[in-house]
Parts: sequence; C-alpha cells; structure tokens
Amino acid sequence: ARCRSEADWLVGINATQAFTLKYGQQAPFKDPNQKLGQPLSLGRVQTPVLKLLVDRYLEVKAFKPETYWELILTLEKGDQSFPAKWFRDKEDRFQKEEDGVAVRDKLSEKAVVKAANKKPKQENPPMLYDLTELQKDANKRYNFSAQKTLDLAQALYETYKTVTYPRTDSRYLTEDIFPLMGDLIANVGQVSTYAPFAAKIKVRGIKMEKRFFNDAKVSDHHAIIPTETDPRSVNMSREHYMIYDMIVRRMLGAFMGVCQKELSEIVLEDAGETFRAKGTMIRELGWREVYFALDKALAKRKVTDSGKGKKEEAELPYVEVGESLMIKAKDLPKKRTKAPSIHTESSILGMMETAGKEMEDEEMREAMKDKGLGTPATRAGMIERLLQRGYVARDKKKLVPTERGIALIALVRDRQISSPDLTGDWESRLHKIARGEYDATQFMREVRHFTANIIYNVKGIRPPAPLMPNYKLEEATCPKCKSGKILRGKRAFGCSRYKEGCDFVIAPLIAGKLVEKEHLLTLLETGVSEAFVQGFTSRKGKRFDARLRLTESFKVEFFFEKG
Repeated sequence: ARCRSEADWLVGINATQAFTLKYGQQAPFKDPNQKLGQPLSLGRVQTPVLKLLVDRYLEVKAFKPETYWELILTLEKGDQSFPAKWFRDKEDRFQKEEDGVAVRDKLSEKAVVKAANKKPKQENPPMLYDLTELQKDANKRYNFSAQKTLDLAQALYETYKTVTYPRTDSRYLTEDIFPLMGDLIANVGQVSTYAPFAAKIKVRGIKMEKRFFNDAKVSDHHAIIPTETDPRSVNMSREHYMIYDMIVRRMLGAFMGVCQKELSEIVLEDAGETFRAKGTMIRELGWREVYFALDKALAKRKVTDSGKGKKEEAELPYVEVGESLMIKAKDLPKKRTKAPSIHTESSILGMMETAGKEMEDEEMREAMKDKGLGTPATRAGMIERLLQRGYVARDKKKLVPTERGIALIALVRDRQISSPDLTGDWESRLHKIARGEYDATQFMREVRHFTANIIYNVKGIRPPAPLMPNYKLEEATCPKCKSGKILRGKRAFGCSRYKEGCDFVIAPLIAGKLVEKEHLLTLLETGVSEAFVQGFTSRKGKRFDARLRLTESFKVEFFFEKG
C-alpha cells in the first residue's frame, strides 16, 4: 500500500507539473483567468484509463459502417416455423445485393435436411461478487455509477450490517466458511422472496467446490455475501435493498446448480445452397431460476440480466435427415456493420480489471486481476476524478471524452505514462511486493527512473542512464569465453575477464523492460529464455511479449516461438 501511494504521488505530481508548464497555456487547456492555464492532471492509473476511454471514442467516431445482405429462409414443420440463414464455407453474408438475389431466385419451394444435431451444454453459475463485478452489474442493471454502488455497499456493511466487507478483489470464499453456508442460506430463506431457492438448496445440498471455496484465491477479504442480519430488521432504502438483493441472489445462484441446455442445429440444402438453423432448449434452469422472474421484469425495461444472458435462440422442431420442409418465406434483409460501443462505467471497469484487455470468460478475468489498473476500492474514485477534472462527461450510461480529455491523450499517446500494459505490469509487481515476492526498494527505484524519464522527455533533453537492478548474476558463467563470471557494472552486466579481452556485455533493460533475474540467468546458461518475458515496448509504444536468445555474436534478440 505504501509503494502504491508513493508511486501514485511521485508520478502524478511530477507529470502534472511538467505537462502543465509545457502545455497549460495551449488550447484547449488555456484559461484566460489563470496565468499558467488550467492544470493538466496526469497520473499512473488515471491517464491509462483516460486513454482507454479516448481510444474507444475515437474508434467509434472513425468507424465507417459497411452494408451487407443476409438470406433468411422461414421454414415450416407442422405448426412450427423457424428461420435458417444462408452460408457457404465461412461466409454467411453477401457484400452485393445482386449476389443475394441470384441465390434467392434459384431456390425452390422446399429445402432438404442434410444434418440435424443436438448436444447438451452446461452453463456454470456466475462466480460470487467482488466489488468490481458488483459495480459492473449494478451499472448495467440499474444505471448506478461505480461510486454510488460502492457507497451503497459500504452502507450495507457499516450501517446495516447485512453484507460482508465490500472493498474486496476476491470472488471466492475461504474454506472455513463452508460449514456456515447452510445456516446462512437458511437465514436469507426466511425472506419470502428467497424462500423457494433456499428450500431447493437444502434438498440438493452444498458442495465444497473450488469455483466458490478456495483459500488460495483469497488474500485479505473473501467475496461479498450477505451476513446473518435479517434485512427485515433494518430500515434500508429501496436502493440499498437493490444492491443487497443482487448480492443475495448471486450467493443463492452459486448453489442452485448448473443450467442444463440442449443446443440444436439443422443444416438444410436447396439448389446447391446451404442454410443453418440454430436453437436452444433449457432442460433445467439451475442457477437461472434465481434470476428468472427478475430477468423477465428487467427485459420489459430493456435491461441486461445477470451477466450470462446472451439472447437465447428459439427451440427447433424435431426433423430427420432427408426430410423436406416447406419454405414459407425467402427474405434478403439489408444490414450494416455496427461500431463498437462507447464505454459505459460497466465496460470501463471491466477493462480496468484486465489492463485494457477485453475478456468475457470469468476465470480468465480472474487470472488477469493482478495486472489490472488500480484496485477495486480505487476504480470508482478514478472514474469520478476524470469526470470532475473535465476529461470525461456522462451521457446517460456512456462516458464520453471531452475535447480537453482527447487533447491530453494526443499529447501523451506515445508516452509510457498512457500505457495500460505498463501500469498493469506495475500492479503485478505491487501484488508481488505484498506477497514478499518482489523487492519494494527496487520497485521504487524503477518508479523514480520512470518519473525522471517523463520530465526529461517533456523538456526534450536526454534522459538519465538506464538504472541497474539490485540483483547480481555472479553465479552465471560467461557464455562467450566460457570461463569468466558475470559482474555487475554501472549500466550493464559484463564478463569478469574483460581485461583478458572478453567483451561480453548484457544490459538488463531491454526495450523498456527491466528483465527479471531468472530470465537473464536462463539466457546466460542456455542461450535462450525458457518462458516468454512480458512487458517489452516497441519503438511505436506498443507492448509485446517475447522470448530472448543470444545470437552467434552474443547479442540479445527477440523471438516468438513457444518453448
């Protein structure tokens, strides 16, 4: 925590002063009422988040929709009709209308079933809530800001005592909570809304599943769940109850079992053209039962559901291969490609959680948490700060960058202070410091060097010499002369037999990345790094991962083959 706060202060105050003095009197930053202009606020986390918002906004504005056509048949089987879409290999649309018309015009009045497949699918319950996931869902469902959700959840914890500590980054429970879950679920089951679900959980039992109980996935605080306090005994507001209800339903859903589905696909042919129909049947609601009535009510307001809710395809009729089906209609609707959506608080929270990488899979998101931007407790405040400083404005659910925000990112676009990947790597090291796996002094040396580079780059003068890590490589033998040891110098490591003529040198700072000791040792011992090294930066400012190897002349080069 100390390293995080010191790094934020060091980078923020120096970058803000440097950019304000250099650019503060330029449009659109200039303020006629202030001699030095308005401060240009920058920060270790704040600026990469703003860049994510600006990049998406500019991508949307630059997007040029393309027109295409789809050929949709409406087929009949008995009293049931269903759509089937034309496809050919990997193509399922026409770029020219006349191509679609040509295919449509050669079709007959019947299509023959060429294949009919069904396969079961299990849909796991959503993982329990941490603060970020709660904020994302509350924004999608109720249009609550991240800060509002945090304030409501904090009040549920501190004032009403109805939920556990909300500022958590874990979506798991510790294993010692497992024996208490039965009583906890029975307790919420006293509320009539939750009684049917609690009763079903009691019948099916609660299992010790690693998806929900895992000590290794909990550091300071476990996932957010309700406490034993009866919500009927406290006089909470409607908005407080909405957040409480989300937390209760997420916990109940975790123990209602998987949702059992049956996916069906029918492939048909007519006049040498193929068509595909897809359908879904829910055999057992499982965890979805907890949300079923709620989702129907929300659907009327066009609000998304519990987070697993892609639009379900209709159930298909039973057909046999070789069967002919009547074609009721042949439609060729005109469509346009859609631009990505401007970020909402929900979507930017998800991007902050994974350092700008878009991921839908919950477990993959979990694996990226150590490399996120900020912490669950600070992300809401970061969004509010961007709003207060005039870099972003709210437009209903959207977070729209202002002219001032776009201009700031234009100034820093190619600088590392705007890189989500770099900030994500720093967060990873902060987590390692907390676990005793990385040296705090070394981290702060890196931060100071980074900060100095910001100042020198803004001033347009040569930056200081690359810093050296605090580790040594004396246990390694020189790969060139095969007898010298590797000694630490002021700017690089070199062979101890340099006086005898061995000129082998290796710098630990490669493409903006201070390479870890274990990678350098492997490189020196075998000539190639065993694993990919993460966090290099190209000359264009793009982050990439690569393995390292020594060339025949003992220079370091990148390569990208897996080991």
